[in-house]
Amino acid sequence: MTPSVPAPAPTSPRPAVPGGEPAAAALAATAAIAALPDGIQVWDASGRLVAWNEAFIALFPTLRGRLYRSMTIADLAGLAYDRVAPAGVGLRREEFVAQRLALFGGDAGGWDCPLTPDRTIEVRDRRTADGGVVSVYRDMTEMRLSQSRLRETETQFRDGIESMIDGFVLLDPEDRLLAWNQAYLTLVPYMAGILRPGIRFAEMVEKGARARDPGAPAAEIAGVVERRMSQHVAAGAPFEIETAGAGRIIEAIERRTSIGGMVIVLRDVTRRRLAERRQRETEARFRDGIESMAEGFTLWDGDDRLRAWNRRYLEMFPERVELVRDGIAFQAFNEAILRRRHPGATAAQLAEMIAERIHRHREPGGVWETVLPDGRVIEVVEQPTSDGGRVAVHRDATARRREQAALMRLLAVERDLNAQQRRFVAIASHEFRTPMAVIDGAAQRIAARLGPDADPDLRRRLDRIRSAITRMTDMIDMTLSSARLDEGRLSLAPQQVDLGRLLGDVVARHRTISPRIAIDFAQPALPLPIECDPKLVDQIFSNLLSNAIKYSASGTTVQVTIDAAVDGASVSVRDEGVGIPADEIPKLFNRFFRARTAAGIQGTGIGLHLVKELVQLHGGAIEVASEVGHGSVFTVRLPARIAGTAGARAGGDTPPPGRLGTVEPPLSP
Repeated sequence: MTPSVPAPAPTSPRPAVPGGEPAAAALAATAAIAALPDGIQVWDASGRLVAWNEAFIALFPTLRGRLYRSMTIADLAGLAYDRVAPAGVGLRREEFVAQRLALFGGDAGGWDCPLTPDRTIEVRDRRTADGGVVSVYRDMTEMRLSQSRLRETETQFRDGIESMIDGFVLLDPEDRLLAWNQAYLTLVPYMAGILRPGIRFAEMVEKGARARDPGAPAAEIAGVVERRMSQHVAAGAPFEIETAGAGRIIEAIERRTSIGGMVIVLRDVTRRRLAERRQRETEARFRDGIESMAEGFTLWDGDDRLRAWNRRYLEMFPERVELVRDGIAFQAFNEAILRRRHPGATAAQLAEMIAERIHRHREPGGVWETVLPDGRVIEVVEQPTSDGGRVAVHRDATARRREQAALMRLLAVERDLNAQQRRFVAIASHEFRTPMAVIDGAAQRIAARLGPDADPDLRRRLDRIRSAITRMTDMIDMTLSSARLDEGRLSLAPQQVDLGRLLGDVVARHRTISPRIAIDFAQPALPLPIECDPKLVDQIFSNLLSNAIKYSASGTTVQVTIDAAVDGASVSVRDEGVGIPADEIPKLFNRFFRARTAAGIQGTGIGLHLVKELVQLHGGAIEVASEVGHGSVFTVRLPARIAGTAGARAGGDTPPPGRLGTVEPPLSP
């Protein structure tokens, strides 16, 4: 539909006045329409254009000069499609005109005119009392853009507060609720049915208190509201709020907004408070621990700054009390100490002392001593910490050093006495050997001259003499061997021997001097060669056989058994004697120790100690198994070859295997 277009209308149109006569009211209406900021069109009851204003032309400048009175709405719609509508409107011309006719005068409210892609024109049609229509055209571009931006801002705001871990509440300047997030309801779930936009904060608090504790009396609820509102008004430092969750601690932070409203943030600080409490407890235990120490304690951090010390440290070093403070640097601290201790030292001397002190401080696991001006000896142990710091423990070693010095003096005296005693024993033993040899020789000659009819009592007395001489000789040998072993002068003279033959000689000798005990020994058919010192091995098994005989009753049997092994041999000596209590077996090889079951039987307690030392000297081992009243079994294991034979105690200069040398610690200044 193409409207007919007459000659251009005047740019300042005048409305048609009924009867053709202008009137004051019509003129006033025309002036009012012209002054309005919105675009105006006036249509009569028959749907023809009566008037329009300049504001309408400003909205649609391509229509300037093309409007005329009495044009229909269809004409205007077609003209608008031809002159204004962009290509992207999406409608054909007749569809566009039909749409405008359908909306014209419908009083359906405003609608957006789809004529321009970058501008939004809102059109509102209103019926007049006489059946006409007034169309109002308003440029809504900025408003719709602002509304869009506002919606985007609100969406971003909502997304932002919902992404918060903390609970969030926003109040307006009138203390009315504007917004909140789900995290807030998670922290205080009893508020879920209470929150609504516009509710006042005081009402929120009251209803929340009742929901949290439904059975609380009114006075208690009033007290809760009063306390909370006082905190709310102050809006300052964080504070804790009461919650229904057992064991949870919720911290509230309130801040005023720039327009006078309020932002409230709720934060679950349960874990943080628990961590803080544990840290306080740990610090308290640490403090109690270092204060219970008898030593002085200091702790330096990774930057070498003082972080902890105890009371004992200040008691040990009273002159440092005014220097000790948290955070003081190690170098500055020690410079001050050294200046006080050495007031006359030069700068170079002080620098050297400080450098030495820092070096000791940084030496891992350093242990050193210092002598204070008052004569006290302080031992310092410094250890690194996991974070690169240092822990220093200060011990007053004065008394210990004095005791050590006194012990060293006593030890020197004891060593001198022991040396004199050993010299005396050696001399006395040598002197004893000669008369005992004479007695034994005389007894042997007398026994040889006795005929078969000799008095049996005389023979028994001769046997007792020889037995006593053998016991005395063995005792002297053991004493001398033990003394030489202690002095490191007992030498090995190793050679290849047949262990079976050597033990056969020992058994034969004891059968002669102790006929009251049967000794059962089956000598091996083949030689059993081992490397050993035959004199010392003879002494080992002579001692074991003597003990087995001594602690056994007459008529019993002692069994000696040899077992060959790939790397040596094993010899066991079994008796049927008094036995050894189980609790005393671990002490059996101690020097001078004698078991309870040995009471009333002669002995010195040296023999088994010497046996163990001699066995270990050969690189062997000895074991014992015993039961009181049923006898004992001593088992000796000897290697086929003595380890390191080339240097084994040559000249008595090497300590025996299994014995540890003692190194006396030097006295520190």
